[in-house]
Amino acid sequence: MTHIVPRELTWAIIALQSHELVGVVGLAADAEGNSAELGYYIARSHWGHGFATEAAQAIVRMTFEAKIYAKLTSRYYADNPASGRVLVKLGFKVVGNSQVLCRAEGKEKPTIDMELVA
Repeated sequence: MTHIVPRELTWAIIALQSHELVGVVGLAADAEGNSAELGYYIARSHWGHGFATEAAQAIVRMTFEAKIYAKLTSRYYADNPASGRVLVKLGFKVVGNSQVLCRAEGKEKPTIDMELVA
């Protein structure tokens, strides 16, 4: 069995009306356990309905209120500015750029790196 993200806390994102699985949101702790990377995926058919913002906001709030981490990081692919807008709505700030493997496309792509401090 292959593990894509074996140590990542992951939550399902379910549409309230239809009870349909529309995506996932997760936190992956850094090696030292001092911060975590926030990630999310929404099925394309559900883009633009606020699912990513609502789900990520709930995870950020829970993380900071419970004092689990004092800092969260995230990144988005440069060709997906809508994902960047989600992070900006949550208060994330740009801290740099990098190249990251996109597993879905099987190649490295440019990303915008962001962070949020409690």
